[in-house]
Amino acid sequence: MRQTLSAWIKREWKILLFLALLVVVVFANSLPNGFISDDQAIPKNLPGTTLASIIASPHVITRSLLSFFIYKIAGLSPAAFRISNVFIHIVNVWFVYGL
Repeated sequence: MRQTLSAWIKREWKILLFLALLVVVVFANSLPNGFISDDQAIPKNLPGTTLASIIASPHVITRSLLSFFIYKIAGLSPAAFRISNVFIHIVNVWFVYGL
């Protein structure tokens, strides 16, 4: 019997909430930190980036597009970039749990 996504979420919401809270707890310590190691390329490349140049590079479009919009909304705030990563991790954990 196949179930709809909304029915699955209604049935599993407590576990999904627990998993989301677990991800937040694990990454909470990183939110106030500055850019480090592999993050260094993000702030260096964004100020001169245009939306057209991102769309022209389809192999990196997802991360670049997300970084571009975060930069336009919050500037070079490391916390803003980290919060978006937390949301991405939450969704990925939910996908893995749904398997």
